[in-house]
Amino acid sequence: MALEGRPFAYADALARDVSRSRTRRSDLESPMHGVRMPHGYTQVKELRVAVGRRCEAYATKMRADHWFSHFTAAILHGLPLPLRFEIRDVVHVSAPAGHRAPRGRNVRGHSTSFGTIVTIGDLRVHDPAETWCELAPFLTVDELIQAGDALLSDFRRPPLCSPERLASAVKDYGDRKESVRLRVALPQLRLRVWSPRESWVRLILLRSGFPEPELNADIFDELGRRVAIGDFVYWRFKVLIEYEGEPHDKPKQSIIDVDRFNELSALGWTIVRIKKHHRPSEISQMVARALSARGWTPGR
Repeated sequence: MALEGRPFAYADALARDVSRSRTRRSDLESPMHGVRMPHGYTQVKELRVAVGRRCEAYATKMRADHWFSHFTAAILHGLPLPLRFEIRDVVHVSAPAGHRAPRGRNVRGHSTSFGTIVTIGDLRVHDPAETWCELAPFLTVDELIQAGDALLSDFRRPPLCSPERLASAVKDYGDRKESVRLRVALPQLRLRVWSPRESWVRLILLRSGFPEPELNADIFDELGRRVAIGDFVYWRFKVLIEYEGEPHDKPKQSIIDVDRFNELSALGWTIVRIKKHHRPSEISQMVARALSARGWTPGR
């Protein structure tokens, strides 16, 4: 079959003289009405790939003036979302204001005038900044900050959008009820945050009354050789805060980390290592001890 190995619209298959019985065989599945795809096509581990493939399937019949939006667009852009919104089976699709919203099995339709479109591969997707605004009715302020940090992060080259573009999108979003969350979150976003957990730690540090650290900064030795990239760096006090994720399963990486911390210690740095199990109060206490030992006074 000419359409074998990829998603296709049922109507397109019939137009190519594919029999109806062929489209009902067990090697195909129907993720939404009027679409067929190879069985297991979206059953991959990575969420972004799985959602992208489901969008690829729907795109075989999507109207030219429609686009993927809301949580679907957020996942395609790689924005971090709470687990409750990491939805694989449903695609969110928007139509221009005044037009009927798409509907159907596993399709959540919207109609909006808020629609700057970009492309990801061959998929029409809502602009990253406007997608962030669309999440406001569903996310908390802190969750919006995590997603917004990812939008601005230079971990991607280039970042998904600029602070100016994000501010413009918030302005264009208007005075809807949930726009208050956007205006609260916007000034709390930063450019060099490389993971959602870093956003979480950063907010704990600032809300605990500590000075704002430099994020993901290069630390050099006296010969100008880069020793480390510090997650949260307090240059004045020579205190480095490191968030450590899951344990490395590669012994070589563990050795590199140990050597790096030893070298930083030899250069006079105090290192506070934060793990996933630490509560905010514990993080505040550890950082307060480290900064106070180096001359920091609360309130100054």
